[in-house]
Amino acid sequence: MDLPEIVMCFAMTGPKDYTLRVATTSLEDCERFFKEKLLLRLPGVAHVNASFAFSTVKPTTALPL
Repeated sequence: MDLPEIVMCFAMTGPKDYTLRVATTSLEDCERFFKEKLLLRLPGVAHVNASFAFSTVKPTTALPL
């Protein structure tokens, strides 16, 4: 909750505990965030697997209700 780079956090089922949506201004900032803030600052974080989105396919937040 105290890290502004994390814009969304999902508690997951399956092999992942959490999925984070992180916003940074560059790959260097992203690397720094993972190394300095996520891995070193938060106890219990032993492993991070990162993926990057190349483009947006369907940008909607509308729910089909």
